[in-house]
Amino acid sequence: MKNLFGRRPCSAEIQQKLNVQRFKLEQLHFKIGERVQQSMQEAKECLARGDEGGFRIASHGCILAKNAASSINDLKEMAMEMLDLVEIGEILHGVVEAGVDLAKLQGKLGLDSTKLESSLEKIRASMTHMDGIADALSATIEASISNPKQLSADQEILRKEILTEMQAQEIPAEKLKDKTSKELQPIQT
Repeated sequence: MKNLFGRRPCSAEIQQKLNVQRFKLEQLHFKIGERVQQSMQEAKECLARGDEGGFRIASHGCILAKNAASSINDLKEMAMEMLDLVEIGEILHGVVEAGVDLAKLQGKLGLDSTKLESSLEKIRASMTHMDGIADALSATIEASISNPKQLSADQEILRKEILTEMQAQEIPAEKLKDKTSKELQPIQT
């Protein structure tokens, strides 16, 4: 994480940038949530009209918006994990510096520094492991992008959800209609 001038950004700068990005992601998540609702409503209206082509278009938009929302959630989680990594990395960096200083002092005193060097190697290994975690997080985000085959399956699932919801809304209307007609029968006779 070095910039053009070779200066490593301090953890406060990194934390501030991560917090700004988290805020931006929150705003994007809100916007995409509205888009999911809008696309879902369009898909529902198309199904109610029997417009298959319109449903495919609207459901495609809905599924893309849901996938985008999922990716945004993954990015928000990654930002939180990166904040944790920055804090832990800063602590470990301080530990390594202190360990190097202690190793130098031990050398000047003529003491055996193998235990200290072993500890420093474990800390360096831990820092390498943290870098691996960051790489894994990035790979997870890339893997969350859906493919066309999955989109078709997702459209069928969405169709079933919407039809079930629509049927559930129609049943009370039919019951009310039946009840009304039963109540009107004695009046008509």
